[in-house]
This record gives sequence, structure tokens and C-alpha cells, in this order.
Amino acid sequence: MSKHICKNNAALASIAKQLLPQILEHKMICLSAPMGAGKTTFIKQIGIALGVPENEIHSPTYSIVNEYRGQEHTIFHFDFYRLKNLEEAYDLALEDYFSRDALCFLEWPEIASSLLPLPYLKITIATQGETRIFTTEIINFLDVEKIS
Repeated sequence: MSKHICKNNAALASIAKQLLPQILEHKMICLSAPMGAGKTTFIKQIGIALGVPENEIHSPTYSIVNEYRGQEHTIFHFDFYRLKNLEEAYDLALEDYFSRDALCFLEWPEIASSLLPLPYLKITIATQGETRIFTTEIINFLDVEKIS
């Protein structure tokens, strides 16, 4: 487990670069944070670090999934906020995305937790005023309940 403190948006690019080795190692990344904590902003910084043009990265709230292409990596960015139940997650054919050699970022992953391949990297973003605290942990078969 690691913790990183981000005092402002200018420092977010640095945090993203620090976490990039863990992200590339695990490829499946679940983000847990309250609304407005910066999940999409963080994913945008990761995408930029991987060569995705900044103007191509945006929230998939209505599309559920966006695909970005970096210099060497494909990124799938999911936002499950609008899903009502597990059946809707099944309808997305998530296993097709998860089986590809791509990075998968999931916002609001709780509804699909039983479909996630293990292990994965969980990044929790806590907020204290303008400060964000990023905590990472690897979730494996022994502690899958930790997603929520």
C-alpha cells in the first residue's frame, strides 16, 4: 500500500507519473472516490503521460466506456455511475474489454466487482479541502470485499 498527497491540480501530473509503474504492472485499475474528487482528472493525467492527446480524454458518464490510444497503450475508461444493476454490467460484455492487452480504468466499480479479474489495483482518492490523498492497494482473491 502506498499513499501520495496532492495539494493542487498542478501536482496531479507528478502523482500520475509516480503511480504509472504500478498501473502498467496491473492494467486493471479501480478508482474509489466521492463525486468530484478527481477520478477523471487523474485518468486524464495518466493518459497524457502515455501519449494520449489531452483533448481526447473526457468522462464516459453517458457513453459508459471511452477508448483512448496512447503511443504504446490502449486505454479503456469506464464510468459505471449510471449502471443500475449487475445485469447492465453483463450487457456491456466487459470480459471482451478485460481480456485485451489494454489498461482498464473503472470509475464506480462496485456494481461490477464480481466481474473483475483479479488481482487489480485499487486507487482510493480521499479529499480534505483542496488536498487529495491517493492510496493504492492490490486487491487479490483473498480480499475482494475491499472494493467498497
